[in-house]
Amino acid sequence: MDSNDKIPANLSDDGHSDVDQPNDSWDTIDSVADMNAVGGGMPIPPADFTFLIYSLSTQAQLQLGLLRLDESSTPEPNLPIARHTIDLLAMLQQKTQGNLSLSEKLLLENTLTDLRFRFVQVSQQASK
Repeated sequence: MDSNDKIPANLSDDGHSDVDQPNDSWDTIDSVADMNAVGGGMPIPPADFTFLIYSLSTQAQLQLGLLRLDESSTPEPNLPIARHTIDLLAMLQQKTQGNLSLSEKLLLENTLTDLRFRFVQVSQQASK
């Protein structure tokens, strides 16, 4: 990896790098291995569509109260936020229609079906 391929480590609050900023003032990370070491040794998953779907799915499951962060906690569902996350996945499905591989398309369809079913279940339990 040469100096032109370095990854900018100081992004602005909105997640964008300042292109006009001189390169010599950027803190850089020389490789993905360096990025992994920064995070305490946990490997960083690839930044791909599949990981995005898994990430949003996990968030929705947490928001539905289906996952526990530890043994002693009893998760409370937050249905409006869970609905928003599910709607984000549905928006991704609409915006990427015709541009996904078969495996990505099936992952997104199955994830949405499962989360919608679980949303209905949790909603019914909450109304009892």
